[in-house]
Amino acid sequence: MKVTTVLAAAATLLSSTSSAQNVSTYNNPVISGFHPDPSCTFVPELDNTFFCTFSSFLTFPGLPIYASRDLINWKLISNALHNPDQLPALAFLPRGATSGIYAPTLRYRDGKFYILTTLANQALYGENYTRWDNFILTSGWSEPVHFDFPGIDPSPFWDDDGKTYMTGSIDGKAIWQAEIDLETGEVFGPLVDIWNGTGLPSPEAPHVYKKDGWYYLLTAEGGIRERHRSNFARSTNLFGPYEGDPANPVLSGYLSHDYFQAVGHSDISTDALGQY
Repeated sequence: MKVTTVLAAAATLLSSTSSAQNVSTYNNPVISGFHPDPSCTFVPELDNTFFCTFSSFLTFPGLPIYASRDLINWKLISNALHNPDQLPALAFLPRGATSGIYAPTLRYRDGKFYILTTLANQALYGENYTRWDNFILTSGWSEPVHFDFPGIDPSPFWDDDGKTYMTGSIDGKAIWQAEIDLETGEVFGPLVDIWNGTGLPSPEAPHVYKKDGWYYLLTAEGGIRERHRSNFARSTNLFGPYEGDPANPVLSGYLSHDYFQAVGHSDISTDALGQY
């Protein structure tokens, strides 16, 4: 599906939605059902529309793409994994809740959507890094471009120097980073360990943002159950050292009476007014 087709589909499906400024109340969840590990991006040139995707594990079609103009009313407009030939290995993974498509990151750059994600085979264990198949999809939606990374949850970041970087999680212990070519999948080494988290297990799902000269690293940590949480760290250098936010965790349901528990994977986007 071409970007222009995505736009046309979004415009048609969203024609009845209201602007964010006109909404005073709303109910959570804004997208119900099975939609874990959201990654979202705001695209001004596509009619000020927000787009999100989610982990889809072993389900097919996979990587659902949702669109909204107000972050409240959402419509399913496509699936980035829509053809079995894109990723035939998905059909032959051992059945279970922990294999399949992990923690995608959705971004838009120079007229093109990018999704970086991992196909995980949890029947393989230990240091058998073939269990992680990392790949890139572009609108719309392309054959996967596979790349070498011995971990999960890859996320792209475009820096002011014109280079593109990939950040991901290694062995449930650290966040690593390297330069990458998103067209060819070539990773330019070395992989650099930039953050080991705050001391809880499984720092993962990294996203990098830049604001006012600071690089901000948002991660999930604590495992995927009760202690799951979102943490921030920042640095004046892309490759660190990073300093944790004294207010961490910035998002968590742990030891609370909140309806939503085990909250950890998260993403940040601006809107048409530049608000985060």
